[in-house]
Amino acid sequence: SAYRMGADYPLIYGGAATFQASTLAAFTPGDGARGIGNQNGRDISVFTHNIFNITDQLSVTAGLRYTNNEKSIDFRGENFNPACNSAVATNDLPGITRFCAAFWDTRFNPAGDSDTRSEDAVTGTFNVSYEILPTLTSYLSYSRGYKSGGYNFDRAGFTTPAAPNAADLAFKEETVDAYEFGLKGEFFDRSLTANLAIFHQTFSGFQLIEYTGINFVVRSLEEAISEGAELEVTWRPIEGLTLTNGLSYTDAYYPTSTGNSTYSGREMEQSPDWVNVSSVTYEFPIGDQLTGVAYIDNRYSSEFFTGGFDPNRIQPSFSVANARFSLRGPDES
Repeated sequence: SAYRMGADYPLIYGGAATFQASTLAAFTPGDGARGIGNQNGRDISVFTHNIFNITDQLSVTAGLRYTNNEKSIDFRGENFNPACNSAVATNDLPGITRFCAAFWDTRFNPAGDSDTRSEDAVTGTFNVSYEILPTLTSYLSYSRGYKSGGYNFDRAGFTTPAAPNAADLAFKEETVDAYEFGLKGEFFDRSLTANLAIFHQTFSGFQLIEYTGINFVVRSLEEAISEGAELEVTWRPIEGLTLTNGLSYTDAYYPTSTGNSTYSGREMEQSPDWVNVSSVTYEFPIGDQLTGVAYIDNRYSSEFFTGGFDPNRIQPSFSVANARFSLRGPDES
């Protein structure tokens, strides 16, 4: 059988390759590989969070945070695998390039280096809330979030075996600018509550965990976008009965400006367009001391990519239902 490595491999090995698995030498006793890594990190931050009641109906929330993050890495990789290098050296297939995966390539023996990275981030939130009616409130918010960068503990991240540099293993920080508008209301003598939210999020330096075919690495994409709407409803029509439903629509994708042709214009993995969660709870007395609780719920998800963009890696739409019955004592809530 012939195996061809995909589009991700030029980033790691310098070119795609095909090899005949049947001609590779077998591993011998004592062959192996190991990687020893040590990472230290520290954060220093200063923040403030304030709520201002401008009027009885209008309030403003403002928060600001400064963070300094520093990480250092010491990494060393070793392997003992003469079989793989022998197979590469005896290449008997003209026009076909063989190679050893990074964790078996003795050119990485040893592969080690140290590196330190430092980041400064300013994040915060700004929220304006206005009470339209005693039972209806609107809000508009902006927030900026931050996730620190780090290192991939895998020698496959080194750019060249001849001069392994720990900086090759680094991935940069991720930030997100999030905007949201919403309404929160209570109706029918407060027996019905409903919350509506419309949101837009833009990620910069989006940290994507990607499987290359032999290992997992974190890559930074220039941009990713998630936007949509959510509606949550809770209704208590009679004593003891509670009905809930939560419906969300999310359009999460990598725009053409994402800086990576593999992902440009595609949907995010693990991100269904539609999700709906509903439940029914009924509580009723049993004698003077016990309460019976009957509960059922259902979660629906539309189809989504589980990883990569192979049509065979699509999870079809599905529903999951649960049911339970329990007894509650007088001192339990």
